[in-house]
Amino acid sequence: MAKEQVNAQNNANTPKAGNDRLEQALLRLTNEVAQLAHGQNELRNFVAQLAQGQQQLQEVVTRLTVGQEQLQAAVTNLTEEQKRLVQGQQQLQEIVARLTIGQEQLQAAVTNLTEEQRQLTQRHQKLEEVVTHLIESQQQMQQLMAELSDSNRKMVGILKEVNKKVGRIDEQLGLSVEAVAQVVLPPYLEKKHGIKLKGEPGYELRPLFVFVNGEREQIDLYGEGTKDGEEVCVVCECKARIYERDVRAFVRKLSRWELYLKKRVVAVLFGFLVHPSAEWIAKVHRIILVGALQR
Repeated sequence: MAKEQVNAQNNANTPKAGNDRLEQALLRLTNEVAQLAHGQNELRNFVAQLAQGQQQLQEVVTRLTVGQEQLQAAVTNLTEEQKRLVQGQQQLQEIVARLTIGQEQLQAAVTNLTEEQRQLTQRHQKLEEVVTHLIESQQQMQQLMAELSDSNRKMVGILKEVNKKVGRIDEQLGLSVEAVAQVVLPPYLEKKHGIKLKGEPGYELRPLFVFVNGEREQIDLYGEGTKDGEEVCVVCECKARIYERDVRAFVRKLSRWELYLKKRVVAVLFGFLVHPSAEWIAKVHRIILVGALQR
């Protein structure tokens, strides 16, 4: 048995046995190198895949960054739009507040006008009562004058003039401002301002139309006469109530009319009532203000 083992060991130490071991070792080494090369290829593929994934990730990150910037810009735009909407709402609220104040002021103005109209109606009624009393007095005077002798003919003539004037009032009981002015103004202008108007009593002042730049304009009342020996013409505008704005409007009309009137103009504004605001501006432009209920 020991002899066989020695023989086997001797056989293993022979050159042929050494070559076999070398071939096996080379074979194993080749396999390992092949496996290593395969693993290296797989590693390169993995690295390539990893680089590609990293590039794709970078592209995703870039798109996310751009999207975030766009979202931020959209949020900024929405914020600005919201600010503008808030400002617009505030402006709308301010406009509504101003409209409310304007409506209240308009309501107050309407109330004032209603009150003024009521007062004007009352004064109108009082004027009617005065005229009625004047007519009754005139009738009584006619009865008395009928009993006078021929020596009182001059007084009868005066009575006839009064009768004509009162008769015109009687015919126009509507008491338009112009009708009252036609009766009241001639004696008033003569007494207060020394202006003597021409024409029949009650007809010294009449409406007149003038053409200004091809347009026909009406002068409420016009009359001619003398003042201190000078020929003058009276230009009168009639208003129920005279305010500062009416005086200013009359001044503008006079500037147009004076070019077409031959004589020196005496400007008169006649109304039932004259507001204090009209007095100073009338003095500035030398306009005679006459209030039928304030004389």
